[in-house]
Amino acid sequence: MTSLGQHVHDALVGTGWTQDQTVVVGASGGLDSTVLLHVLGSLGVPSVVAHVNHHARGEASHGDAVFVEELAQRFGWPFEKLHLEAKELKQGPQGFQGEAHKARQAWFESLRQAHRAHAVLTAHHADDQAETWLLQAMRNANPLSLRGMLPWDGRRLKPLLQVPKPELEAYAKAHGLGWREDASNAERTYRRNQVRHDLLPALEAADPGVSKHFRQLATRMAELNAAVQATFQRIRTEAEVQPGLWDVDALLAAPLGRETLRHALREAGWPQRHAERVVDLLQKDTQVGRSVALGQQHVVRERTHLRWAEVPHTEGEGGTRGMEIEWNDVPRHPQPLGTTGLCVERGAGPADPTATPLARCWVPAADFPVVVRPWQAGDRIQPLGMEGRSLVSDVLTQAKLPHTQRPHAQVLARQRDGVLLWVAGLKRAEQARLGAEHSGLEGAWFAWTAP
Repeated sequence: MTSLGQHVHDALVGTGWTQDQTVVVGASGGLDSTVLLHVLGSLGVPSVVAHVNHHARGEASHGDAVFVEELAQRFGWPFEKLHLEAKELKQGPQGFQGEAHKARQAWFESLRQAHRAHAVLTAHHADDQAETWLLQAMRNANPLSLRGMLPWDGRRLKPLLQVPKPELEAYAKAHGLGWREDASNAERTYRRNQVRHDLLPALEAADPGVSKHFRQLATRMAELNAAVQATFQRIRTEAEVQPGLWDVDALLAAPLGRETLRHALREAGWPQRHAERVVDLLQKDTQVGRSVALGQQHVVRERTHLRWAEVPHTEGEGGTRGMEIEWNDVPRHPQPLGTTGLCVERGAGPADPTATPLARCWVPAADFPVVVRPWQAGDRIQPLGMEGRSLVSDVLTQAKLPHTQRPHAQVLARQRDGVLLWVAGLKRAEQARLGAEHSGLEGAWFAWTAP
């Protein structure tokens, strides 16, 4: 058994795998997954080979699928293939990469269940881990999120996560393996490719070994993250005297009290900036009655407590301010807006305005601040291409939205004048019309992600 084979075998056994159990293997045809398939074949691990064709590179994508299917046949393994359309994925709320990732993971899990497999294996390696850690550090200020990719989460295993890519290349060369090269991996369109080809090499040149340092940080942070969860639960048990009522002094007295509150807010879907506004309510000079709202969730500072509740909204009732979003609040990557069913990210105006679906709405930076809130009785919108205004209640009726869902319908409005720009997922306003003059302008994309 080769050293790489021993490494993969030990990783499998460490998850409770036994020799007769099947695994599902995600395979693109590239170096990493080709090596993983070869190692599993040499170990005699019964495998199901799963390939996703995104149809993003024409004939090259077809060639990848053929190559992976031939690999599966060579080992006598079942071959499964999923077809995705790159054009459709690009229109999704999380863009091509985010939507493709969601679709792949859901499909892999369905294969795991269908084949009664022990786990889904992917060929992420140590260099991928360093990139992921650095991307996480660039995107947010939550130290507990800087844990990179987990090697095992109970269903998915990354057995090569501690193996540097040069070792995979050496294995492929020693065994005479061929593989497919994806030309898009060299493009700088996506942030990960910029990190891979520009930022990490520059950091390595300045401080050799920095990639290994990032990998070690990821491992240690994953261990700390797991260990601190019990502390969060203990502090929450002491501070949350009843559901939704948090003792301020108990939170301030605990060394990780503020982090416990942040953790609870993140679990409830609060973006980082809005979570920090809630944490600010813990300050002793905070005025009693001051509140922070996120959709239907409200946190109010009382004299000695924080009261966190979901304010029910029924058709025809107002009284909720919704979620105010300043331009500086808009993240550079898709981020859910609490429990509103929307997400938001910065992005330039579209080159082709006619290709924007109703599930998305683009707002120029000049129109901020904006408010996302549940619709209220009397709300009106000027539909795209019309002179008059329509009641939002009529928009919901025309869309045949079930009555059970109507109380949760959201609207997007400009704060300066209250003009409705969008009934989320259903109707855009004339004031949100997109034209050639918007192409490339700085702005933000809102996307309706709720069913």
